[in-house]
Formats: sequence, C-alpha cells, structure tokens
Amino acid sequence: MAKQLGGITNVPCPNSLEFEDLACFAIQDYNHKHPDSNGLLEFGKVLNVKEQIVDGIMYYITLEATENGKKKEYEAKIWVKKWEDFKKVVEFNLVGDDGPKPVGGIIDISCQNSLEFQDLARFAVDDYNHKHRNSNSALEFVNVLGVKEQIVAGIMYYITLEATDGGKKKKYEAKIWVKEWEKFKEVQQFKQLIGDE
Repeated sequence: MAKQLGGITNVPCPNSLEFEDLACFAIQDYNHKHPDSNGLLEFGKVLNVKEQIVDGIMYYITLEATENGKKKEYEAKIWVKKWEDFKKVVEFNLVGDDGPKPVGGIIDISCQNSLEFQDLARFAVDDYNHKHRNSNSALEFVNVLGVKEQIVAGIMYYITLEATDGGKKKKYEAKIWVKEWEKFKEVQQFKQLIGDE
C-alpha cells in the first residue's frame, strides 16, 4: 500500500537499532538543552514508532527513559532526511504532559525565549526595516511573546513579538519559513497586531 503523503502510519518493527539510535539521539539532545534539570534522562527502550512522510520523514517515537531512578514515557518527534545526513529533534515531551498534536496543524511552542526564536524575530524585524527603509521610523526588537510552528516543507514559524516604533512598544506577528538543511529562511508575512495593547 502506498504511503499517503502527510499521513501518520505505524511502523511495524519499532525495536530496530535504527529507532533505538534515534531515541538515544533525542535523549542526548534533551539532556544537552536542559543541563540544569533535576537529573539526566537515561534511555530505556522504544515502545512505539509512527512515521509521517514530509520533506524527509517525521518519526514519532514513544520511548521509556529513567529520570532520577523513575521510569517515564516520552514522545520524541524527530525529523530525518537521510540523503542529507540531517536529523533534528523537533519536539520532546513527557507523555501525558499535553494532548496529541494535530498533524500539519499549527502548534504552540513552550520555550519561546530560546536564542533560536529571538534570532528569528530579529531577522524578521531587520527584514521589515530593510523593506521599509524609506519610511521615517525603524523598528527595534524588544522580545518574543509567543511562538507557534507548522510542519510544511521545512517549518513555518508564527512568532508574536514586541518591538518599539518611534519609542512606542507595539506587537507584531512574523510568519517565517525555515528550511535548515538549505540554510534558507524567509519572512512570509510581518504585520502589526492592532487592538492588542
């Protein structure tokens, strides 16, 4: 049966070395990003694997790991493009932490104050200023207020940010398309949020 593009399918043999390696990669990524947490996660076993054909394959790996001696279940969402030797942990959540994510839908990101999103927000503000350099004022980035993402051919980020315009703080939403493997990023939309003072 042909795989439906964008549909999530169960992988019949989740206990292969390939998925154990991906699960370990996700745990290492988590431990690297959370060095100040109570304890490092240690890989236990892979419980389930689903895959989604995107630009590459998105794996949803349910795994067991121990933290301070306690076994917990996590779901890792890992984007793989073998032909480019590319893999990235898109999400890593404690199972039961929040509900299932809609596929291809727009989801909230909890760690919006990461350097990655601040850099993207600054990129959007710089892009706006460059396109409107003949106007009297230039925006100055202040901070990121919220981030949503959508898996497309790459990732579409919806970043709500605060910037000053002529000394006055205003809220904006930037829609930024990112394809990391191509070093590609482009501001698709940048607009002021009106009536949201």
